[in-house]
Amino acid sequence: FINRSSRGALYITDDCFTASPRRVAAAASVVEEENLSIALEARVADILRDEIFEDIRRIRPVKIEIGAECGYPEGLSRVGKGITIEEINKAAGRLKETQLAEKTRFSFVMGLPWEGRREVTATMKFAAELGAKAGAHIQLNWFTCYPRSPVQQNAAQWKIDIRPEDYDRPFWWKDVEIFNRTHPKLSAEKALDTLSYLELLKKIYPDIAFEGLLGT
Repeated sequence: FINRSSRGALYITDDCFTASPRRVAAAASVVEEENLSIALEARVADILRDEIFEDIRRIRPVKIEIGAECGYPEGLSRVGKGITIEEINKAAGRLKETQLAEKTRFSFVMGLPWEGRREVTATMKFAAELGAKAGAHIQLNWFTCYPRSPVQQNAAQWKIDIRPEDYDRPFWWKDVEIFNRTHPKLSAEKALDTLSYLELLKKIYPDIAFEGLLGT
């Protein structure tokens, strides 16, 4: 079935494929035996673990997805990533040294409940610099308050107004009114204003492949 797919590869996706070193090692052996094309998700911390990283190299993935989420220390702490800015940079450097960075996409979230323009532009700047240094792809997405997510279940704590009927609206995740109610420190108007900063970063770093849903 791989030959019938649009990318010609098997995409392994779950909470995080690299969370189990034994599974990564077993998968690497199968990939080598069958000569498969694999795309996978990984964590920054696992890229920095020698035994896991060597098995990732054996897999020779056609795509690696890594959720970095935030581009400033406080944000990383608040989302509970358990990693630092320094570790993200180190992982990106390791991927570059082994020619895997060009196959890697680091994803970031903008407009988390506590974030205003300053925090959003900090993440944009870090993401752009990371992509430029490592030669990796960068994905920037606006925060979306998905049903049953921890933020949605504690909406009052974050001063977020999200209602059950909101999820019945077509393309609710792009709805400006819902955006304003779910981003207490960043209105849709201010969010669009931050995109002018992103356009500036694109001119400074023209070789970066920016991806993601950048509209509201």
